[in-house]
Amino acid sequence: MQWQAIDERRALATLVGGTARATLEFRFGADGMVESVYAASRSYDDGRNPPSQHPWQARLLRYGRVDGATVPVEAVVEWLLATGAHAYWRGRPLRICVDDAAAG
Repeated sequence: MQWQAIDERRALATLVGGTARATLEFRFGADGMVESVYAASRSYDDGRNPPSQHPWQARLLRYGRVDGATVPVEAVVEWLLATGAHAYWRGRPLRICVDDAAAG
């Protein structure tokens, strides 16, 4: 993964695997925690119209402590359409396992 700062509250993360490449914008709060992850253009398919490109975001609404690590414990994922934000997933994890190496 490669990181590139946009400004003091945003950074681009790029993942490359074979010929596939994905770039997401991470937006950070004043506390340094990720508030949202944004993609300017993702393929959206509503099942009624041909697939089209639209902005997308995941908002991390709440963090909690699990086995010494701070992790997201509530989030919403949504398409940003001309008609407004369309949430298609909201949730909280049922179980979180933290790798000791990741928590340290």
